[in-house]
Formats: sequence, structure tokens, C-alpha cells
Amino acid sequence: MNVLKYHIVQPLELWKALGVDCQIVPPSPTFQRFVHYYWQTHIYGAHSEVTVPVIPDSRCQLIFEYIDNSIRAFIAGTKKVTLQMTQAVGTQRFGISLLPEHAYVLLGLPLNELQDQQALLEDLFFDGEPLKESMIAAQSFSERILCFEAWLSLRISTHPSYPIHLTQLLYTLWHTPHQESVDALAKRVGLSTRQLNRMFHKYVGLSPKAFFRITRLQQALQALYQCPLNGAALSQDLGYYDQSHFTNEFKFFLGMSSSEWIKRSNLSEDV
Repeated sequence: MNVLKYHIVQPLELWKALGVDCQIVPPSPTFQRFVHYYWQTHIYGAHSEVTVPVIPDSRCQLIFEYIDNSIRAFIAGTKKVTLQMTQAVGTQRFGISLLPEHAYVLLGLPLNELQDQQALLEDLFFDGEPLKESMIAAQSFSERILCFEAWLSLRISTHPSYPIHLTQLLYTLWHTPHQESVDALAKRVGLSTRQLNRMFHKYVGLSPKAFFRITRLQQALQALYQCPLNGAALSQDLGYYDQSHFTNEFKFFLGMSSSEWIKRSNLSEDV
């Protein structure tokens, strides 16, 4: 089975300029099927809080927020729009970026209910208390990763199954520049269009079309980081109809043109 490998480009230089220190660590090979990466942010600066943009993402995030001697645990669902993340100075967040289909089987939640939303673990039908308690005791980034992976090892052994063809479909959507119709994708795996849409909403949190558009945007941001002046060729390589289609998609998701985004974000990190 192919393992999905995603790239995400967040404007980390902009975050840093606003007072956010961000660390990112990939998972060990054992957990690559479940986790995209681990991240940790710490807020510093003269202001009481910092707000930074977070671009659309096809993954859920399991987040632990530390402030003083307390901890708040919540899940951030898939994002179809650019959101503003606010964090108080002095707080620290540890997060796990979960790969699409495994977020459902690990958390046991229909992911479409979390789209563009955040929910506290205690408000969901999910027993996250043991994990939360171990995270309270963890003192460092590496300790938090070890705590999560210990919990994940137990969870993997008992978690429910998911449709066996889902990972292959996600892999196809990620690696195919020109989008297939939803009908064609459904026929590929012997499902009706309605069944395919229902499967994606439950296990991924997005429709097949939305998943493709967001992952293609991520590819565009990755390519713009590598070659900021190659927008015309980029639109063709990624299967946009033309430069205008690329520009419209970029503005739809990020609220500005690609040139404006590059200038504002000063992209210089590949996550």
C-alpha cells in the first residue's frame, strides 16, 4: 500500500516575525501511515496575544495547549478556508497532524462534523483523558512525542478498520495533476457517486473535489516556494485550466493573489 506523503507550506517566516517560534519533527517510520508530522509552537513578544494565518489543510490536528500549570486538549478539523489562529503570549502548543483516513479510525469521529471547527476532547465522544494526563506530565517536545506514540501503539491495535481502497484513492488524487470526475473515481473502486462522497465526508472530512482542490493548492504553494516566478508554468503543471483559473483558486482559498502571498509571507520554509 502506498504511503501518502504530503507537503504543507505555512508562512513560517511571517509567524516568526509576529512572535511565533515553531518546531517541526517528522514521525518515525513506524507511524508514517498515521502521522504527517509533530509540531510545537511557543509564543513570545511584547503583546498579550498573537494572531497568525493558517492556510487550508486536508488534515485534522490533535492539539495540546499548555499555559501555566494547566492543559487544554482539542481537535482542529480540516480547513477549507484560511483561518486566523490566536494564541496568548507565554503559552505553548504541541500538535499532531494526522493523515486523513486515520484521523477517523483513531478518534472515532465523523470528520465532516469538525470541518473548519475546533472541539475540546471532553466535549466529544472520545476518551482522550489517559492521553491528556500523560501529556500533562511530559516536559519536552521529545517526551510529548513519545507519550503520543505510546498511546497510538495501543490505539492502533484496537482501532476499527476503514475502507481498504480509501488510501489508494487519496494517493491518486494527490499525485494526479488533472482531476478525475467524482463519477470516474467512484467507478474506479466500484462505488456509486453518492457512496464515494459519503465515504470521504466520514473518513476524510472533505468531499473528493474539495480534497483535490486543497491538496493541489498545497502543491502550488510548495512549488511557489521553490520557484516564485514560475506561476504560468505552475498552473499548467498542476492541471489548472489556465493562469486565470489558478489565480481564482488562489484568491478563493487565501484571499489574495500568489504574488501578494509570496510578498506578504516571505516563504522560506518547507514543512
